[in-house]
Amino acid sequence: MIPRIIGNMSSLHMLYMEFNSIGGNIPSEIGKLVNLNAVSLQDNLLTDIVPQEIFNISSLQVLSLMENSLSGGLPSSRELSLPNLEQLFLGNNGFGGNIPQYFSNFSNLVLFDAGNNQLSGPIPKSLGNLKNLRYFMVQSNQLTGETYGSELGFLSTLSNCKSLQTLVPEENPLCGSMPESIKNFSSSLQILFAPNCQIRGHIPNQMGFLKSLTFLELSDNDLDGNIPSSLAGLESLQRLYLDNNHLEGPIPNEICNLTSLGDLLLRQNKISGSIPNCIGNLSSLQKFLVSSNNMTSVIPISL
Repeated sequence: MIPRIIGNMSSLHMLYMEFNSIGGNIPSEIGKLVNLNAVSLQDNLLTDIVPQEIFNISSLQVLSLMENSLSGGLPSSRELSLPNLEQLFLGNNGFGGNIPQYFSNFSNLVLFDAGNNQLSGPIPKSLGNLKNLRYFMVQSNQLTGETYGSELGFLSTLSNCKSLQTLVPEENPLCGSMPESIKNFSSSLQILFAPNCQIRGHIPNQMGFLKSLTFLELSDNDLDGNIPSSLAGLESLQRLYLDNNHLEGPIPNEICNLTSLGDLLLRQNKISGSIPNCIGNLSSLQKFLVSSNNMTSVIPISL
C-alpha cells in the first residue's frame, strides 16, 4: 500500500509508481503535495474511489491512474480545478457516473483518456471549451448523446476544439445522428473512431470537409441512405470503414478520388449497382470488402 506519511514529502515534484503490485486505496494525503507536477500510479492493484484532494493540486500537469481497479464516481465538487493539467489518464478501471462538468475548467488539457470504464450519461457539451484538446478517448463506456435531441450535440461543441486530432467514442450507446456541423472539424481532425455507437441517420454531406481525416470508422451502426459523393473531399483518407450498416444505393464514382485509400470496407449493407470501373485508380488499396450487399454486374478489369 501507499503509506499515508507520503503527505509529508512537501517538496516532491514527480511521483511515479507505475507497473507494480501496489494495492489498497490512494491516500488523500497526496493532496498535501502542492508542488506535484506529475502523478502516475498506472498498472497497479489500487482500489476504491479517487480522493477529491488530488483534484485540488493546482500545479499538476500529468495524472495517470489507468489500469487499476478504481471505482465509484469521479469527484463531483464544482470547485475543483486543475488549471495546469495537460494529460489525464483514467482508462481501464471501474469508474461510474457522469463525466463531471468541471472537467471543462481544465483549460490546458491536451489528452483525455477514460476508455474502458462504466461512465454513463451524456458527454458534456462544455468540453468544447477545451481549446488545447488533441486526444479525446472514451471508448467502451455507457455514454450517450443528449436525451432531448436526435443529433449528437457533443460533436458540434467538440468541433470548437481547433486542435482536436483523435476522437474515439467507440462502443457507447450514443443513439443519435451526426450533425452537419461536423464540417467544423475540417482543419484538425485526423481520426474519428466510432464503431458500435448506435449512430443512426444519414452520413452528412458535410463530412467531406474533413480534409485532414486519415481514418474514418463508422462500422456496426444504424446508418442509412446513400454513401455521399462528397466523401471525395477526404483527400487524406487512408481507411474507410462503413461495414455492417443499412447503407444503400451505389458506390459513388467519387470514391476513386481517394488515392491514398488502403482499406475500404462496405460489407453487410444494402449497396446496389456495380463496382465502379475507376476502382483501379486506388493504387494503394490493400483491403476491399463488399460482401453481403445487393451488387450486380461484373468485377471491373481495373480491380
